[in-house]
Formats: sequence, C-alpha cells, structure tokens
Amino acid sequence: MSVGGCGDDDGKDSCPETTEELSPAEVDLYRQLEVCASRVTGMTLHRDDLPRVEKDPALVACDNTPTGKCVTTAAGQAVAGFYEPNCDTFTVAIREVLFHEMLHPILCGVPGLDCDGGHTSPVWQECQHLKQCPDGRILLAERICDGTPDCAQGEDEMQCP
Repeated sequence: MSVGGCGDDDGKDSCPETTEELSPAEVDLYRQLEVCASRVTGMTLHRDDLPRVEKDPALVACDNTPTGKCVTTAAGQAVAGFYEPNCDTFTVAIREVLFHEMLHPILCGVPGLDCDGGHTSPVWQECQHLKQCPDGRILLAERICDGTPDCAQGEDEMQCP
C-alpha cells in the first residue's frame, strides 16, 4: 500500500508533530529485521536514525480491526497502520501493527523495492514471521530453536525437535 503525503487541512504536505521514539523492545525487533533483510537482499541495510511513531493518530470508526477503530490514509482509506516514507513515521491505530510495518523503512531506498508496498519481495516471505517470548520480547521466527537462547528464561530453545 502506498501512502501519499501526510496531508493537513490546507492541502500542503506536513508530517505529524506528535511522534515518539521506538521503545527499546521495538528497536530490538527493528534491528533483527535489518539483519534478516540484509541477509535476504545481500546488502547491508542499517539505519542510525530510526523512524518515529505517531502517538496520537486520528482515529475513525471502522470494522476491520479488533478495537473497531483505525487510521485513514490521506485518501480516506481505512487501515490499521502504515508507514509514511516522506515523514519517516509510523502511523498505527494498534501498536502491534507496527511490527508488520517495520520492514517498509528498512527496504526504502533499496533499488527495485522502494518500500515494497505490495509486499512482493523475498524479504517479506523470510522476515515477517514473528514469535513472542513470555517476557514480551518479539523474535523473528528464525531465532526459535536456533541454539541460542533469546527469551529471558531461554523458552525459545525449549521443546525443540
């Protein structure tokens, strides 16, 4: 999905002023996704300046999310969340959607992918499967049963074949 300018009341492009940094757990997952995407593309994909999250998106009534609320694109399309490349900002009605959207800024600027709005690259197939530790940490599925404990009590390495 491609989202145009952030849009404001007077029609000029603007970006959200109410943003916050990614939490430490979100930064950890973002870095895992960078490593995975780098491996799949064969390029080093790493950013020093991480995207930000809009903390007060405009919510509208809709029926396609568990909470019954969602954000809308500038065109008025109801979505649970999206990445605004020109703003380097995630806009999410449900924080969990952020995990899915995180691959977009990692892939932006990669020749031939350009944020990969259609989710057609091999990166999406390889890097979007996530698991959650009992302590709340999010891991790429490839890190489960890989011989290295990542969850606080090593739960990701238990009950492995």
